[in-house]
Amino acid sequence: MNNFIDKTLYEINRIVKDFLFFEVVETPDFWKDAKDDIKIVILILSLIGVSFIHNLCFLLLAYFLLLIFAYLLKIDLRKFMKRSFSFVLFFTVLIVIPYLFFNPETLNIGYSHKGLYVALRLIFRVLISISLANILFFTTPWINIVKGLRMLGVPSLAIAIIYMTYRYIFFFANLAQDIFLAKKSRTIEFNYKREYSFIGSAIGLLFMKARMLSEEVSQGMISRGFGKEFHPIIKREKYTIKDFLPIIMEILIIGVLIWMDRKFYLN
Repeated sequence: MNNFIDKTLYEINRIVKDFLFFEVVETPDFWKDAKDDIKIVILILSLIGVSFIHNLCFLLLAYFLLLIFAYLLKIDLRKFMKRSFSFVLFFTVLIVIPYLFFNPETLNIGYSHKGLYVALRLIFRVLISISLANILFFTTPWINIVKGLRMLGVPSLAIAIIYMTYRYIFFFANLAQDIFLAKKSRTIEFNYKREYSFIGSAIGLLFMKARMLSEEVSQGMISRGFGKEFHPIIKREKYTIKDFLPIIMEILIIGVLIWMDRKFYLN
């Protein structure tokens, strides 16, 4: 039981960090020189474009082009695909399982090829969307993403909430692990009843710590003059035609894919 709790806690902590912590890679100059808000606009346009592709073959083509782009950016494809597929397997596959036993054309219950096709299409749409976000996180530091969002006009309060939430997740993941290690180092005799009681107490203690910390952080921010406006350090630069070339190329690629998809889909 003790080993089970130990391994489970470590695995949860590792999964949280793997999903949220990205080691930024050294990218080629054409992407490194691109402005942060331009990268976010490219991500948004790509997500919108993927939602208009209905044919599974063109979704596969889009994902293949995405892998080529990730390779050009010098991203480790093994780690890149592992992060993307982990999310899809954990969440999306569980959602699409009912489609395998439902025919969307006749509304009958039972296995159908059409249901399988719809399920695969949804899986690859989610996979491409997650992969697009991973490309941004692998190539852009978190503080630069925050700066890009602010330059695009995202409210400062929303950015502050996102920024602090991102930091708090790591803090409480480590705090839960420290609580368990402190208990384990002081345990001499193992007792099932006492261990079950400790799990409940630890969960309650974690919530109390979270509430106390939120109050202390709030009071500390107010005492230092923090208001509703969150102002990350932004160095505004002038835009040139060169800055918009990645967006133009993205629109052309997505446009060609959508045109080919519509031509095939309507025929």
